Amino acid sequence: MGPQRNILTTEDAPSKTQDMDTKKQDSTVPSGPIDPADPAFFSLAIEERNKIYHQLLDPEGKKTLVIEPPNSLSTINKLLGVSPEVRAEVSTLIASETQALVQAGLYYNLKLEPHTIAIPSKFKKKSKKSKKKNTTTVNVPDDLKVWKMKILVFTAELSIRVMVQMDFKEKSAVVDLPGFPATMFSLKYCDYVFGGFEDAFTNAMKTFTDKDSFDGFLIKDVTELLHKVEMPCPKHFWDGDELFGVEYSDEWDEDDEW
Repeated sequence: MGPQRNILTTEDAPSKTQDMDTKKQDSTVPSGPIDPADPAFFSLAIEERNKIYHQLLDPEGKKTLVIEPPNSLSTINKLLGVSPEVRAEVSTLIASETQALVQAGLYYNLKLEPHTIAIPSKFKKKSKKSKKKNTTTVNVPDDLKVWKMKILVFTAELSIRVMVQMDFKEKSAVVDLPGFPATMFSLKYCDYVFGGFEDAFTNAMKTFTDKDSFDGFLIKDVTELLHKVEMPCPKHFWDGDELFGVEYSDEWDEDDEW
């Protein structure tokens, strides 16, 4: 007997079609219009509209917006420009359910700069006559805010040395130090190192949260926040050669505790 084949007959068709319909209903993709510019979009329930917004803003489903470098801002700006109603819903969704992701480079003077400053666009050629760095001009919405933010601090060697989870509602900063050999040092020293970084970011955060008018962190203030962080310099932590701008610095001293 030859191999059996799974042939769909007219008798099987209704049940097969029903199975397909059930799978569609179980899908997380809302039924109906998926374009917020479609006039029928607001006939969907708010839960379905929010699913569509999330799919457009972050297809990977992580509910994370990359603010620096500004990978997510073009999509955000398009959505905010659809209509006042869409703008209001997207702004509320981002503030309530989304985390901002910010990458920042650390310079030899222990100052943080946004990714677009630390690593200029590779697609723009520098003029031989100009010593200025290339930067990316991005239209950052003035009123878009978040309550949670993750900051990744990287060096000129493009290694992430500090990760900070900031909660502006709780006024807290939780620090992780990838690659830090904690087992090589005493518990007291490790508490000192982690505490120093937590204080640095918490203090910078409080310059915003302590204002009476504070009602969420505006993403347009990311650069200002980074500049307010006074990065600590614990002994044995930083290698001077790995920081941005060190080749232009004449401030290094052999007695500096790195």
